[in-house]
Amino acid sequence: KQRRERTRHLPEGYFGEPAWDILLDLFVAEAGAKTIPIGSACVAGGVPPTTGLRWINVLVNDGLVDRFEDQQDRRRILVRITGRGKTVVDRILADRGAG
Repeated sequence: KQRRERTRHLPEGYFGEPAWDILLDLFVAEAGAKTIPIGSACVAGGVPPTTGLRWINVLVNDGLVDRFEDQQDRRRILVRITGRGKTVVDRILADRGAG
C-alpha cells in the first residue's frame, strides 16, 4: 500500500527507474547543505551516465532538480533538489511513516 501511495506525488515510472534514487541522494545532500556533481548523481541512480543524465533532465524539466555551474570550477555541473522536489520527497516519506 505504501508503495502505491507514492504515485499520489510522482508518476509511477519514477519508482522503477533511477529517478527515485537520484532524488533521494539529492534530498540527503540538501539536508547536509551539500551540492552534488552531476556525475555523482548518475552514480547514485546506479545506471550508466547516459541513462542518469536522461533522468536528471526529466527531473529538471519537472521542476524537481536544478542543474547549475560550479562557481569554483566552471567546467563542472552541479545538481540539487528544488524546494518542490524536497516537498515531494518529504510527502512520500511521510506517507510511508503513516502506513
